[in-house]
Amino acid sequence: MIKIYLADLTHETVTVSSDTMPLNVGYLSAYLQKCFHKELKIHLFKSPAELLQKIKEHIPDILGLSNYCWNFELSNYFFNYVKGINNKVLTVMGGPNFPKDHYSQESFLINHRAIDIYVFQEGELPCCELVMKFINKGKSIDQIKTDPIKGCLYISPESKSLITGDIYPRIKEINDLPSPYLTGVMDRFFKSKLNPFIQTNRGCPHMCAYCHEGDKYYSDINFFGIERVNEELDYIRSRIKEQSVITIADSNFGMYKRDVEISKKIRNIQDSIGYPQYINATTGKNRPDLILEVMKTLKPGTLTMSASVQSLEPKVLENIDRINIKWSSFIKIQKELHRIDPRYQSISDVILPLPGETRESHFMTLRMLINAGVDQILPYTLMMLEGTKLNTNSERKKYDIKTKFRVVPRSFGEYEGKKCFEIEEVGIAHKDMSFDNYKLCRKMALLIFLAYNKQNYKELIKYLEDKEINIFKWILSGFDSSDKADSIIKGIFNDFIQETESELWDSREGLIEFYSSDKNYKSLLNGEIGGNLLQKYWVKGVVFNFEDLTNYLFDVALDLILTESELIMEDQNSVILELNNIKKYILIKRNNLFDLNDNISGNTVDFDFDVKSWEEGENGRKLNQFKMKKVFVVSKTSDRIIMLKKLFEQYGNSAQAIGKISTRINVQKLWRELYPAATMCN
Repeated sequence: MIKIYLADLTHETVTVSSDTMPLNVGYLSAYLQKCFHKELKIHLFKSPAELLQKIKEHIPDILGLSNYCWNFELSNYFFNYVKGINNKVLTVMGGPNFPKDHYSQESFLINHRAIDIYVFQEGELPCCELVMKFINKGKSIDQIKTDPIKGCLYISPESKSLITGDIYPRIKEINDLPSPYLTGVMDRFFKSKLNPFIQTNRGCPHMCAYCHEGDKYYSDINFFGIERVNEELDYIRSRIKEQSVITIADSNFGMYKRDVEISKKIRNIQDSIGYPQYINATTGKNRPDLILEVMKTLKPGTLTMSASVQSLEPKVLENIDRINIKWSSFIKIQKELHRIDPRYQSISDVILPLPGETRESHFMTLRMLINAGVDQILPYTLMMLEGTKLNTNSERKKYDIKTKFRVVPRSFGEYEGKKCFEIEEVGIAHKDMSFDNYKLCRKMALLIFLAYNKQNYKELIKYLEDKEINIFKWILSGFDSSDKADSIIKGIFNDFIQETESELWDSREGLIEFYSSDKNYKSLLNGEIGGNLLQKYWVKGVVFNFEDLTNYLFDVALDLILTESELIMEDQNSVILELNNIKKYILIKRNNLFDLNDNISGNTVDFDFDVKSWEEGENGRKLNQFKMKKVFVVSKTSDRIIMLKKLFEQYGNSAQAIGKISTRINVQKLWRELYPAATMCN
């Protein structure tokens, strides 16, 4: 009997860094069990603590671990740990975080001696062949390295050079792969805090230079059968515990007709048991008509449409081998999305600094997205991912890409007295964008996070649009005047820029030395340094200082209205009164949303306008048409409290955990409701 431990590890020091069930090693386990029946005893892991305990109890014959940018150092730590106990354990790594050229692959394995074999590209077939050879060679690591192994790479014990087996073609009939759910492989993870993770197809037709799947190898799309996917969803429904999220691994969910049928199944489950409340998925950038149909099928607010563009500068798109959806179609789909139901949301990723991007072109992209009505904009820093076209010497030199190193947020820990940090290399400048301009673009990203994303200020935005004030101009005014804000808001922006600089390191070694000191590691633990900065400062602004932030944004709006419009004093006073009513409305609905001790519910609040009817009404009617004394009762929020308690149990309630939670739910579900108590005409 061969004992195999397979793990897709995640750090759990602050909160669960990667919060999905280990579907990748689940597929490997199910396939190996199909191939070898009772010859193997396979254990799956996500938690490093559980794996550590299991290794101490029983040493495996084979240890197989995944390699992503958020867990490589953790996996490598475990390889070294198990080799220190028994050097005869076969250590196998696989995953996309791996270079593609021969020299870099050889250097990788020479520099990480505890890894015996690297499984390259799709893993099921190579792993099967590797285990077969391991059995046939009497579990001798040296013996299995005498000949190339298809789909695998290793350093030859004799020549000390890289040996590469032929690459397995991708599995076209992927229905032949047993389901990790239907075979029971994933059963024990339903008792954990991890979210179910499903895959309905494999592959991506796009060739983006910054992405692991931007490779011809992955260009064909292979589909699991709809009946099988539906059976998996039923299986999940019958076993789900406290989780509220499901993650779909597809690179372009919603882009195919079959996704509508899958969505009907998910909607059936939603109507039956209220799960999932949120679907974490990347929707395709083509076929917006189908994506709309998918969203209409699901419960409103549970799936966000990924209208990612990365940039709208043609030269940048050419540099990264990307073709975006036609802009006219992009605008049309945004309007249609909001026409159907305002709860339907769209989100667009942008990456900074892509080659060819300037500060001006980046701001242009942001302006166009906001003008088009995209609900959220997620600005990411360019990650130099292993195995991507952009992370090659030729591309780096071509665009003079400057990079630094930083800790992957929430991805670190201390294991048996040894500190372990996941590190990412990120772009911070190139020949068309200086580091100073990069920092200014990041500051703009923070302002968009605070003022625009998640619709916390949608009523103010509606009011500005009624006044024919361009929303990006309002955001730009906030950007330009941040130095004049009160000390709290000014401090948030200044601290963000300072930390944007201080989180970056010239070398991995310098970073590790700094964070390894007890003092700095403690600061990393409590979130003072090293976190996801946009999430961290969103929490600072929206969760802990919402009233100050709101006052600032309303002051910017008032100044802009008075500057743009020639108003007599009476009209100015009317604007001030209207803005004050909108501000009160926003604060009552959204202040202290993550506070379990909600003492606002049941209170009555009076207004000079029926802000609720105006906010919910069709565009065209101005707020002054709703002038009347109006008293509202703040609704009870028992459902919100229950939801928060479940989320805090799953992720924790620290500031870093709240930042993570904000990416896993539709925050609007936490908003309070107001109901009319009395009406009195003015």
